[in-house]
Amino acid sequence: YLSDDGASVEAKLKDFALKLILLGHILDDLPRFKEWTIIKLNNLLDTCQEQPWGFTYLFKLGIVLGQGKVGNKDPSGKVVVAEDQRIGKVLVGEFRHFKDVNTHLWNMQTEVTQKDPNATVNEIASKLVKNGSVAVDADVGRELLLRGFQQYKAEYDKRFHQWNAGHMRQEDLAGELIAQAKRLHPCSADQWTKPVRDSIPSLLAGLAVYFTISKSGESYKRLLSAGSGHGQAVKINTGSSASGASSNAATTLKTETVLQRPHNIQILT
Repeated sequence: YLSDDGASVEAKLKDFALKLILLGHILDDLPRFKEWTIIKLNNLLDTCQEQPWGFTYLFKLGIVLGQGKVGNKDPSGKVVVAEDQRIGKVLVGEFRHFKDVNTHLWNMQTEVTQKDPNATVNEIASKLVKNGSVAVDADVGRELLLRGFQQYKAEYDKRFHQWNAGHMRQEDLAGELIAQAKRLHPCSADQWTKPVRDSIPSLLAGLAVYFTISKSGESYKRLLSAGSGHGQAVKINTGSSASGASSNAATTLKTETVLQRPHNIQILT
């Protein structure tokens, strides 16, 4: 399955994925053989990673496994049985070779939680407590919040594109952020001055870009170079149509989905 050139290997991707599902059952069901199976799977995936075509192949392999596209079919012959779908997800979660697939799946799963900024701001309520018990409505400053968000987004996009175009290194970004933060000294959490408040969106955007680059910048560029068209998308043959029937159906994934971005339910590390 892995001894030919990239095109030939990719043509056998679904067959190889099915073999991994079988090994995954041993990993999951037979504790005595778990350590042996982990060693074998790591060796297999390491072999993929070492090949010129390895990065893109592993990404496509992980997507097929993580989406439950490979395995034994149910009696209808159209849908992969639930246990094989689960094993595919176990493999993707267990092995570091599928790190970028996990990022992609996370981005897809949390995309629906990303609300429109205007709707979010409109739902904010502010109360001012007086005399220890009386709460009265207070101005939220919605226009100011939206302006801050737009400033954050514009700064994030600008800095990310500078890095992606090769006009800024990661260490240069770090130096700029440190210098920007130093200019705000002295700063007290008890009272933010106007210069501090005005700098927050830009500073947060720079920190967010640094997080994105450090966590997933290299993977993004590698996938970008392997993408189709202008490098913004990668086609993956899932081997099944929307109804689950076997076919040559393909899924097109945007390369930006491998980027780790700060999320409102994610703790940054």
